[in-house]
Amino acid sequence: MRKLKTPDLFNAFRIIKRANIKAETDSLLKMAAEKKLKPEEIGVTGFITIFELLAEKNAEHAIYEFLAGPFEMEVNDIKDLEISELFEMLGQLGKENDLKSFFTQLGGLIGTKS
Repeated sequence: MRKLKTPDLFNAFRIIKRANIKAETDSLLKMAAEKKLKPEEIGVTGFITIFELLAEKNAEHAIYEFLAGPFEMEVNDIKDLEISELFEMLGQLGKENDLKSFFTQLGGLIGTKS
């Protein structure tokens, strides 16, 4: 597994745009900026929340494509992961990339808009 890189961020933003879930993600980021979410709820939970929203918007394949990068796997191999393996890898991705801090910082950027 590799760490997330800048292109991964833009891939995630494209997925969010394609699935038209900006309002939901803005809400999550604002809650993080306003400290309405506990730190442990921000990282992996925020990441999973975004993926849950994407699943509702039929973005399943886009999620597989996104995860293929940092997981260093083929899309079909992502599809074949057992649930426990997927969550373990998502947890590892969250820890190795300090997603709690990332979502807090991103929420701060969103929260500074006028």
